[in-house]
Amino acid sequence: MPRYKITQHLTGWKVVENLIDAKDKDEAWKKHEQDRYVNKEWREAEEEYKVNDTEIEEESETWVEGHKKWDEIYEKV
Repeated sequence: MPRYKITQHLTGWKVVENLIDAKDKDEAWKKHEQDRYVNKEWREAEEEYKVNDTEIEEESETWVEGHKKWDEIYEKV
């Protein structure tokens, strides 16, 4: 039995978060413009994707079917 690989192409959006320590919103904007965040890494907060298209292509034989074919070849020898 062949094994098939399924590939899906997605589009969507992702929301990332970080933190800034500031006395007010204006100072937070200024620090944001200077890239002065509390964390070096941004955290993923939300994401949503939809499938645009799907491709299916034969990848290989399953182990069982491949082994059966191998046995058939070597039984004839």
